Amino acid sequence: MRVLPLLVLLLALAPGEEPAFQGVIDVDETLASLSDTTADRAELDKMAVTVEERLRQARTQLLTAPPVVARSLTEDIAVWQAELEHIVLGRGGALTLGRTSYLISRGRILMRSALAVVLIDRNRGTAMASVDGVVRTLTLAPIPAVDQAGGVPGGDWNGRQSTLFARKVGNKEYRIAVVPGLPNPFAFSLIQGGAERSVSEAELSAVLASMPGLPVAVETRDGELARRLVVVRYQPQDIPEETFRPWQ
Repeated sequence: MRVLPLLVLLLALAPGEEPAFQGVIDVDETLASLSDTTADRAELDKMAVTVEERLRQARTQLLTAPPVVARSLTEDIAVWQAELEHIVLGRGGALTLGRTSYLISRGRILMRSALAVVLIDRNRGTAMASVDGVVRTLTLAPIPAVDQAGGVPGGDWNGRQSTLFARKVGNKEYRIAVVPGLPNPFAFSLIQGGAERSVSEAELSAVLASMPGLPVAVETRDGELARRLVVVRYQPQDIPEETFRPWQ
């Protein structure tokens, strides 16, 4: 899941959003089994490590792959994701697939994950990514219109009222908890082509980018399996200037 636009001047602010946010937002992606199991977790954990590495390699290659190769990699990713889901169902509990950190300051965003480091400057309209040590230029996507349709009051999130949205992406139903007034890193990091893992994930990125605030919890369920994106850190703070010179 990727994305990153800001307003022409600073941060792509949603209506009522607090201006000029500086700080760090960390988002974890997890798979969780909703059922109890007595399977041999140690053996399944070993299998999960192998599948996760193959999935990571395919996702990394997809970031810079030409269209023909990208189609093949997308098929491989679907296979490895399905295998990982079977493992999680068998072992029970939750498995963290990865973490993406968004460092935001003055119209610039540095996005860090196990796949790549992406630097975006919305003031200049530029985006660059480092994948396996190779730096390449990306094309920014425009910030989508804010979609506030169907929101209902949600629960408390760190002392702030959230709003719940239901959205359909492909054949999956998603529940999205959003905190209005906070910056939306999914919008800030939206990149055109090549940066998405699959068609369905590209569609999900676009949906999250249109939310009126910070999506703090995203969940879709498939039987006894839940896939989640959860904000695990929201920390306003000064970001050093050298953070936005990662390759100098």
